[in-house]
Amino acid sequence: MCQRRADAEDRHGGEGGTALHAAATHGHVEALRALLKQGSDLEAKDSDGCTALIRSAMLGHAGVAQLLCERRGSLESRSASGGTPLHEAALADNAEVLRALLQQGAGTEVRSLQSDTPLYWAA
Repeated sequence: MCQRRADAEDRHGGEGGTALHAAATHGHVEALRALLKQGSDLEAKDSDGCTALIRSAMLGHAGVAQLLCERRGSLESRSASGGTPLHEAALADNAEVLRALLQQGAGTEVRSLQSDTPLYWAA
């Protein structure tokens, strides 16, 4: 796909995500690197309001989350449910992703739209 210089920002699939979302969803770190090199938008949201970082946090792809953080993906972006990547990783009980997000400086006191902290979502 990247070899043919496909438009990385084209929306596809039922979730309205970009190629970056697809790579993050499936844990494809090398595809993600190629898309980022091509200039993919880290903050693009799918139809559920999720960035690629939020998707990786939900699904437990620590390598993807780490790479997106290193490339300055927003730790404060929010899904449609109001959760940050840290909230979503806590809800999904993804310890490896939680560790990666915390090492990158994710805020532990940030509140969801319902005023919940990530710790509350983990319980």
